[in-house]
Amino acid sequence: MRRKLRVHASKRDAIVEAAAELFVSRGYDGASMDVIAEAANVSRQTIYNQFESKEELFRAIIDNLVDEFMAPLAKASRRTGIRETLIAFAEHTLELLVRPKFVALYRLALTETTRFPDFGPSIYEAGALRAQETIAEYLREQAQSGSLELADPFIAAGQFMALTGRDTELKALFGVESRLSPQEIRRRAKAGVDVFLKAYGTSDVALSPRVPKTARRALRG
Repeated sequence: MRRKLRVHASKRDAIVEAAAELFVSRGYDGASMDVIAEAANVSRQTIYNQFESKEELFRAIIDNLVDEFMAPLAKASRRTGIRETLIAFAEHTLELLVRPKFVALYRLALTETTRFPDFGPSIYEAGALRAQETIAEYLREQAQSGSLELADPFIAAGQFMALTGRDTELKALFGVESRLSPQEIRRRAKAGVDVFLKAYGTSDVALSPRVPKTARRALRG
């Protein structure tokens, strides 16, 4: 039974990986289920046994991306301080945001949303919303442990995402930036995290004197 599950998982992974590469190289319409099946070395029926539609397959790609983005939080040790954890997470996010594969899939999702109105909300739920909810859960746990003081973890998660990645995300999307040096990634991650912790942190480490006091009032409203 376990071997059978591993085989199914292996085929599913192969399908998702092949589909992601084909969506990027050929576009949404150009990557037919037959072409994806051939690239993944499976039958067309095998794909439909796993995914009811091309949209569901695209959602699975987005799910995998979110898993990759959220990996540092999933692996975060309770012994690691919140500032160190958030900086490592922000660095990881910034690195992924400028990767060609992510940018191409992001652009593709936006393009298809204009053609198929129902496509956008579905991909948003699988991607940005799920990411924000995952970050919110981590922030909620940190608030319960006394490291943060916040009323709405979900809103705080959105603010964290904006502070640490939104500018880079937009620059990558519009082709302004395609790569970042490790030093620049570190600088942006620390800057965003320190402003966030200035607003919500309760520890002495969080309250960096380099961040203006107005940051706390601005984020908390």
